[in-house]
Amino acid sequence: MKVGITGHQDLGSQATVDWVARVISHAVKQYNVTEGLTCLAAGADQLYAEILKGQNIPYIAVIASDNYEKTFKVKSHYENYLVLIAHAQQTIKLKFSQPGETAFFEAGKEVVNLSAAIFAVWNGKNAKGLGGTADIVQYALDRNKKVVHFNPVSRVVMEI
Repeated sequence: MKVGITGHQDLGSQATVDWVARVISHAVKQYNVTEGLTCLAAGADQLYAEILKGQNIPYIAVIASDNYEKTFKVKSHYENYLVLIAHAQQTIKLKFSQPGETAFFEAGKEVVNLSAAIFAVWNGKNAKGLGGTADIVQYALDRNKKVVHFNPVSRVVMEI
């Protein structure tokens, strides 16, 4: 199954990151993920790509805009982005000249459009800006896509 990811960039403590990694790894097997889609943002997107890469499952990188690299505030996130984009089986870059909320929203929508289901690493709250996790989850639900919700706060996994 082709499964995309949406999720928070800041996942919290190392214990929470480890929990998210465990439940996503399990879900990749449970849902028989054969190909992934990710925007390669810091946090959930990069973690998903790392898991797929580690399991030799191909993924497509959906890049929001030209100059997307400028969005990385932490050097290690940028360096990881370079490794992960080089490993992507395909890269789709949207036609925005600069990163911004509209570009991020469109990239998230593209991930949903190309996926049979979505993994959402989401605290259940409203998005802080256009194109946030809540917006992408709602977009997926509006298109009758299966959404597997990994709540890093309550540590509950459920289909919605």
